[in-house]
Amino acid sequence: MTENELSQRDRIIREGRDLVLRYGIRSMSMADLATHLGMSKKTIYQYFKDKNDLVDAIVTVMLDHNCEMCRLERIQSKDAIHEIFLSMDMNRGIMQTMNPGLLYDLQKYHPKSFEKFRKFKDEFLFDIVKSNVLRGIEEGLYRTDFHVELIARFRTEAVNFLFNREVSQQLKLSMEFVFDELHYHFMYGLVTPKGYKLIQKYQQQLEDQKQKK
Repeated sequence: MTENELSQRDRIIREGRDLVLRYGIRSMSMADLATHLGMSKKTIYQYFKDKNDLVDAIVTVMLDHNCEMCRLERIQSKDAIHEIFLSMDMNRGIMQTMNPGLLYDLQKYHPKSFEKFRKFKDEFLFDIVKSNVLRGIEEGLYRTDFHVELIARFRTEAVNFLFNREVSQQLKLSMEFVFDELHYHFMYGLVTPKGYKLIQKYQQQLEDQKQKK
């Protein structure tokens, strides 16, 4: 592909991702995307053979970006708890507009792409969480009286709960609120007194930042 063709393909993926996050996968048709982009469906089909192909490209880009952000959070963080707060901060904006039915649509209508997500969750995300737990123990911020891999697996499976639209609808809660609550539940369930104080410190800093905006 030429540089212009790559740019056009990236634009289709980027705008398609935004529509998928906001309205869900099932609700986004190729015709809707073409109208949104101001181009014909024929142009989109020059880069993607069908909707499955486009969704797969969107999922791949999103997962690659998430992997990059997780690594960046680890590098930039001062400690294990700060690493989690950085993750919350970087993902909060997405959670404000994300459609809770996204994962359900992916699993039902695009199983190949869902398998990519499942592998990402079960392998990469599990390793990230496990690494954070071990780091917190080493730093004296997390207790030592629990099974590390069990807790890491429990945390990664909470991702499925986050995307359970029935829960958010029944409780009338936003994904952003559920996202934050799951993180706080995870941290408070593990911390030592030293870690508890750090959570309070980072929470206060977060509140101060909100008030300045």
